Amino acid sequence: MKKLLLLAIALMVLMSFAVVSCQSNSAKATSANAVEICPLKELVKTCTGEVGKPCPINEGKGPCEECKPEAERIKVEQEKALADIEHQVLLREKLIEEFDRQTNMALEYLKEKEYSKGLEILMDLDTKFPDNYLINYNITCAYSLLGNKQEAISSLHRTIQLGWMDWRHLDKDSDLDNIRNEEQYKKLREAVEIIFPD
Repeated sequence: MKKLLLLAIALMVLMSFAVVSCQSNSAKATSANAVEICPLKELVKTCTGEVGKPCPINEGKGPCEECKPEAERIKVEQEKALADIEHQVLLREKLIEEFDRQTNMALEYLKEKEYSKGLEILMDLDTKFPDNYLINYNITCAYSLLGNKQEAISSLHRTIQLGWMDWRHLDKDSDLDNIRNEEQYKKLREAVEIIFPD
């Protein structure tokens, strides 16, 4: 009876070992399958190389070898995008510098009473920055200083349409003295104060 009991215990131990071994092989098979289906064939952003351990595609980490080329491609794309952004920022800075330089030159011409030269620069700026109300305001001033009242009023109208709201500045800007008594100017001036009372 004692031998039979020992044999039963030995059989149970062997069976439990076989179960453990089978589970371990099953886990390995699952892990191996995960590696095989790991690449982003279904446009998934992560893969599973080991059960429960993600393989982030954007870092190329983990046992999934096929993640690494994709991670490298993403890294190259990110570096290119960053370089493009830096290039755009540099271009924008240069554009702003050129805008400021030309605006200052035009205003200097107006100050020196060389109105035609100032207007020429401002018109050139207007073609490059067509929706800038400050450029349009300065064009209004140049036309007014040249005595071209109708062009000055048309330009002021456009300036207001583009967002000019400082009616107090209109009242004190001596560049507009030539058009201040024009009926159209008065209507535009009144409209700005009504729309933007503060």
